[in-house]
Amino acid sequence: MLRALTHHKLMILGIAILAAGALWYGLSQSSAPAPTIVTSSANGTSNTPGGALTPGPVDKDTQQILEILLALRSVKLDDAIFSNNSFISLKDFSTKIIPEPVGRPDPFAPLPGEAAALTSDSSDPIFDQPVSASKKPQTPDALKKDQAKKKGQ
Repeated sequence: MLRALTHHKLMILGIAILAAGALWYGLSQSSAPAPTIVTSSANGTSNTPGGALTPGPVDKDTQQILEILLALRSVKLDDAIFSNNSFISLKDFSTKIIPEPVGRPDPFAPLPGEAAALTSDSSDPIFDQPVSASKKPQTPDALKKDQAKKKGQ
């Protein structure tokens, strides 16, 4: 145990310094959240309800957000439509979804009766073609030349 510590002194010291730095950084951060704007006027803004106004103009984005918020607050929804005869006479034409059983665990596995059909048959025409070991794969340029020769014939 002591032998391992003596061999890794530098690494242990580096980890301890990193841990101490992370601890210092974490504890030095402010934990208080940033205040949100509650009220606004042409004279300034206030970060607390009923608080003192901070002098200065309100920026354009803040003013636009406050206007949208005030417009949304003024919306009143009337639930009388749900008791209206026209709404009550509506019919539901939705299609019912019938639950179906879940499929196979492995949909790509061969079916039990088709395992023999997937094996290759030596009477297949593809097996009748001779295999040439001397033929090399062609480059795109060589393929173009061969195609040009075939067109010229």
